[in-house]
Amino acid sequence: MYAYDQGQFLPTLIPFKDNNGSISFKEQAINILSNAVMAISMQDPEAVYITYSANYSQTANIEKTYASGQWKTGVNGSNQASVMREMEDLMANDDKYKALQGKMKIAPITTIPKSTKLEDWKAEIQSDLDRIKGYLDGSSIVFGWINQETDPLYAHAIDSPSGVIAHFPDEIHNLVQNTLSQYAKDYPSMPAPK
Repeated sequence: MYAYDQGQFLPTLIPFKDNNGSISFKEQAINILSNAVMAISMQDPEAVYITYSANYSQTANIEKTYASGQWKTGVNGSNQASVMREMEDLMANDDKYKALQGKMKIAPITTIPKSTKLEDWKAEIQSDLDRIKGYLDGSSIVFGWINQETDPLYAHAIDSPSGVIAHFPDEIHNLVQNTLSQYAKDYPSMPAPK
C-alpha cells in the first residue's frame, strides 16, 4: 500500500445502460464501491469521494452529516440520488462493503441552488468545487462521475439519463466542467513507486 502527499482526481465511468439495457442503481453503486475498494487496497487515502449532482438541501445535509462524524447521509431522489442511496445501503448491509463506512463519501456539486440569482449560484458552486480541491490537497481520491452520454464531460446537472437540465446556465456548466477537468490534470492518477 502506498500513501501520497496529495490526492487524485480520477474521471470514472459509471454507465447507466449497456447493450443489454439499463444497469440497475444497485449495479452502478457496486461499480463505485468496487473502484473504491481497489483504490484503498493500492493506496492509503484519507477518504474516497464520488462527485454527485445535489440540490441545495442535499449538499447542506451531506456536509452536516460528515461534519458530525456520521457517514450515512440518507440521500433520496432519482437518478444519481438513487445510486447514492444504494451505495449507502450496501455499505450499511453488505459485509463486503461495511469497511467503507466513513471512508467512501459523496462530494456534492449543487445543481438546484438556494437562490436562482446567477452570482449566488456561482458562489455556491465555487464553494463546492473549493471543498473538492480541499479533499485533493489532502490525500483523498475523488472519482469524477462520467456516464456514457456525458463522456468526456462530467455527469453534472443530469435531470434524466438523456440530458442536462434545460435551464442550467452555460456559465455554471462551464465552471463545473472546466474546474473538474483542471483537477484531473492537476491531481492525476499516480503510478505506484518502484
